[in-house]
Amino acid sequence: MARYGNLKDYFQGEHLELIRSTIAKYYLSKYNQVVDIKNVRIQKLRCVYGENLPDSESNLEAEADVSVQFVNKSENINSELHFLVMISGDLRLKLSDIKVNVIKEIFANEMPEETIYNQFLLPTINADDIERLFKEFYHLISDDKDIKSVQPLTFITFLKDLQLPIYFADLDDTCLGRLNLAESDIDIYLFDEIKNDLVLYSKKAIYGTVILNRKKYYEEKDGELLITLSHELVHWVFHQKFFRILVLLGNDDESLNCKAQLPIFDNNLNDSQKALCIAEWQANELSWRIVMPEVGVKYWIEKINEINSIKNSPTCFSHELIVVDIAFVYKVSPYVAKKRLRQLGYDYVDGTFLEYEENGIKINPAPFYFTPDTLKENETFVIYRNNYERLLRENEDFAELIANRYFVYTGYVICINSTKYISPVYTDRGLSFELTDYAREHADECCLKFIYCPKHSITTNNVFDYLCKLDDEKYSKGEKLTLEAINDYESYNRMKKDEKEAKRILVEMEQKGIISFKDALRFHIKRLGLHRKDIWDQIYLGESTFKSYCDRGSEPSLENALIICNKLSLPYLLSINLLERAHITLNTAEKRDQMYDYLLTITNATLDEWELFLTKYGFPSLVTQSN
Repeated sequence: MARYGNLKDYFQGEHLELIRSTIAKYYLSKYNQVVDIKNVRIQKLRCVYGENLPDSESNLEAEADVSVQFVNKSENINSELHFLVMISGDLRLKLSDIKVNVIKEIFANEMPEETIYNQFLLPTINADDIERLFKEFYHLISDDKDIKSVQPLTFITFLKDLQLPIYFADLDDTCLGRLNLAESDIDIYLFDEIKNDLVLYSKKAIYGTVILNRKKYYEEKDGELLITLSHELVHWVFHQKFFRILVLLGNDDESLNCKAQLPIFDNNLNDSQKALCIAEWQANELSWRIVMPEVGVKYWIEKINEINSIKNSPTCFSHELIVVDIAFVYKVSPYVAKKRLRQLGYDYVDGTFLEYEENGIKINPAPFYFTPDTLKENETFVIYRNNYERLLRENEDFAELIANRYFVYTGYVICINSTKYISPVYTDRGLSFELTDYAREHADECCLKFIYCPKHSITTNNVFDYLCKLDDEKYSKGEKLTLEAINDYESYNRMKKDEKEAKRILVEMEQKGIISFKDALRFHIKRLGLHRKDIWDQIYLGESTFKSYCDRGSEPSLENALIICNKLSLPYLLSINLLERAHITLNTAEKRDQMYDYLLTITNATLDEWELFLTKYGFPSLVTQSN
C-alpha cells in the first residue's frame, strides 16, 4: 500500500522545507526582503513532461501551485501569495537529485486544473477514441503503415519482431502476467523452439522482462496469451513513468501485473489507486485492439460470411461458427473473439459461447439467435446467477414475475413461460428450464433484455460489469425499477390478464360461500360455459367418475385433479385453489410435485404436452393413473 496517495501529498510530506526555502530565496532575490514563510501548501500539481507522449525515460517535471503565508513583523505584513513552482528529478533515483525552481508569482486558481492523468503521467485515453488511439499506437510498434494489410500477431511476432523479452514463470493464479520494472528473484523459463519446450533461463528477472503465467499459458494453452502480451506491451510503452511514480509514493510492488480481474474503479479510492485502475483499463482495452484490429476483423468477417453463406445451418449455430473462425484466424479463444466482436458492435455474439455454473458444474447451453441490431452497446439478453439473484432481492416487480412463473430463468436468460419457448428439464439438481428450438431462433420474441453498465465508471464506457438493470435512468436516480418494457410481450399480457381475472374469481367464490371441491368444479364448468359430457369424454375419466365429483361430492385423486385443471385451462391460482378444495397439497420438496406444480403454470398446454414432459423425465403418466 502506497504511503502517499499522490505526488502533491508526497512533495508536501517529503520536500516541503526545500520548497519553502526556494520560495524564500526567490522572494529575497526579487524584492530584497527577508520574510518569514508559513503555511506552505501545494494547492495543485500536474506533471508536464511527456504528459501525452509515451516514452521510456524517467526524468520528471511537475509544476505546482504553492500557496504561502508571508509574515514581516517590522513592516506589519501578513498576506498569502501563490507561486508557480517547477519540480524536477530522475525517477530512477527516486528524485534524490530533486530540483525546485520558482517560475513566477501567480493568482489563485491561475494554474490549469490537475487531473488523475496529468498527476501520474497517464496518456489521456478516452473510451470514445480508443480505436483511433490504437492506430497511433500500432505505428509505434510496427513499420507497416497500413493496418489493413497487417497479418494477425503471433507469439513469435512478440518474441522476435517486437523483440520483447518474454519468459514463463510460476505465478499466482490471479496473475496472468507481469512487466518487471526492477530486478527480482524468480525462476524464469524460455521457450526453446528446437526442443519445443520450456527451459530454465535464469533465476532472476531484469528490468523490462515480460513474465507470463506458465500454468495458464503454456500448460493449459489458454486463449488469452496474446491479449496478456499486448497488455504488458502497453504498460511498457505508456506506463513506465507511472509505475516509477507509484514506487516513489511508497508502493513496494516492482511490477505491473495483468490480473485475471481488473481492479474496480471507486471514487472512494485515493488518487494513486484510481490511477492504477485507469492504467490497467488502458492496457486492457488497447490489448484487445492490438491483437484484433477493427479493420482486420471486418475484413475476415466478410470473408467468413462469404464461405458460410453456402452452408445451411440454423442461424444461431452459424453465428457461433463465425466466432470460431475469427478465433482461429487470430489464435485466440472463442471467448476472446466473442468479447472483441461485441466491442465492435456485432451484437449477435451475445447468444454464442454461453457458459454458466450450477452447483459446481459448468454448463454450455446451445447458442441462441435474435434479429441483428436488436441490442445497443450496453444491452444484453444474458444474465448470470449472481446478478439474477441480486435483481430478485432488489426489485419486487421482477421477483413477482419469477415467483408467478410468468417468466422463468434458464441459467443465462429469462424467458416467457410458454411451451412455445420453454421446456422443463429435470436433473439431479432439480427442476430447471431450457429454451425450445423455436425460442433459440427467436430470442428477441421471448427473452428479457437487460441494460448493463460499470459499477464505478472511469469513463463513459469501460470495464463492463453486468448489473442487468431494466431501466437505467430510473436506477441511476435511486428509484424503483419499472418493468414497462415487459408489456411488449403478448404472452405476458395474457398471463397478467388471467391472473387479474383469477383473483376476481376467487373473491366471487368466497362471496358465494364455495368451499367444497364439488361446488368449485360446478362453478368453473358453469362459468366457462362447458358441458359435462364434453369434459369427461376428453379427460379419460368416464361419466360415472366425473358425476361422482360433480353430484355426489367425491374428492379426486391428485392425478385426476391435475387432469381437470388442464382441461379447464385454469390459471395457476385457480388450479391451486381447486386442489385445496379437494384437500390436496403439493409438496414441492419432492421431485414429482415440483413437476406437477410447474405444469399448473402452463395449463394452456395440451394434456398430451404434459404427458410428454412427464414421460421424458421418468414420471408416471397422469392418464394411466387416472380412475
